[in-house]
Amino acid sequence: MKRNIVLTHTSEKALRRAKNLYENDRFSDAAKILKSNYAENEYNPEFLEVYGLSLYRDNQWDMAIQILKKFTEVSSSKDHLPIIADCYRALLDYRQVAKIWETIKRSPTKNVVKIEGQIVAAGALADQGKLISALKLIDSGNYSEKNPSEYLLRKWYVIADLKERAGDVPGARALFSTIVKFDPELADVAERASALS
Repeated sequence: MKRNIVLTHTSEKALRRAKNLYENDRFSDAAKILKSNYAENEYNPEFLEVYGLSLYRDNQWDMAIQILKKFTEVSSSKDHLPIIADCYRALLDYRQVAKIWETIKRSPTKNVVKIEGQIVAAGALADQGKLISALKLIDSGNYSEKNPSEYLLRKWYVIADLKERAGDVPGARALFSTIVKFDPELADVAERASALS
């Protein structure tokens, strides 16, 4: 089997153009360019990553799963497992979401990958009306981080949302208010904190 890992000049040019389109939120256009170059680049991790992420951002869930799984296989990187899980979540395949979450939990992965995996897995449980299970999965109860990362703030936002939906309005209010102190621009956190005051 021929494995083209090095990009040809034409493919390199196409990838550069696709990256530019991706950065300008033109995900469909980026995916189209990469699709026409896929056959000769199906083993190039950088190509697969941009192609898979473009498909994901363009809501082409099935194709995104296929390409990002290939990226994971070729690169041995687990970085995009939460995105693959999110594609399955969009397709309502909650069994696959749970399976990927188990893989993330058992694997030595970056903290950000674990956080993103928790967010997707908890969201999938919430989609099924399992709010208490979702909270158990994601909520450690520790919100004392002095300089929380963007990913941790996103996790706290999901926890606050789940708390509100589960009827814990005081808990949701307190956590939304904590997030506002660090990033008042995160999603609609300021409005939600205000609405619960």
